[in-house]
Amino acid sequence: MPVALAVVGVALSAASAVGGGIMTYQQGKSEEAMYKYQEAVAKQQAELVQRTAEQNVTLTQTQAAQETKQLQRKYMVLEGEQRAARAASGIGGGSVTEGDIATDIFRTQKLDESTIRYNADVASWNINNQAALEKWGLSTQATQYGMAAKQAKQAGKIGLVTGILGGASAVAKGYSDYKGYGKGK
Repeated sequence: MPVALAVVGVALSAASAVGGGIMTYQQGKSEEAMYKYQEAVAKQQAELVQRTAEQNVTLTQTQAAQETKQLQRKYMVLEGEQRAARAASGIGGGSVTEGDIATDIFRTQKLDESTIRYNADVASWNINNQAALEKWGLSTQATQYGMAAKQAKQAGKIGLVTGILGGASAVAKGYSDYKGYGKGK
């Protein structure tokens, strides 16, 4: 009877060690799958950030172009009103004053148009710059998730081998104890 109990004890110890190794391996596979999923999500987010930035830049530039057209219409109306006012006050066509006023209005219009374009370009640059930083961060995060997936898989394999070796060690120890090796006999 004591021999049977020893054999059962050794078998249970070996099974426990191997079972623990298998569980560690399965956990490694699960963690690998989780990290691969997180890697894929981070990559998708990086692509989305880039597409969103491109759309926002296009929107910003389109809005600036529309503002410029509105400004040009406004200045055309202003120039017509100024011409009518000058004619009503007796300032004739071709006078120096009329030329100075027209030149001043034209310069102001071009300066306002340049300001609109500059502001749109600055806003576009900021959008692209922010998107590049976010994309870099998400790409880095995706890379880290990929590395974590590989490490989890490796840890699972190591746990499996460790469990198998632990089970073999338990069997060897049980056999050694049963045979009485190492007790000076």
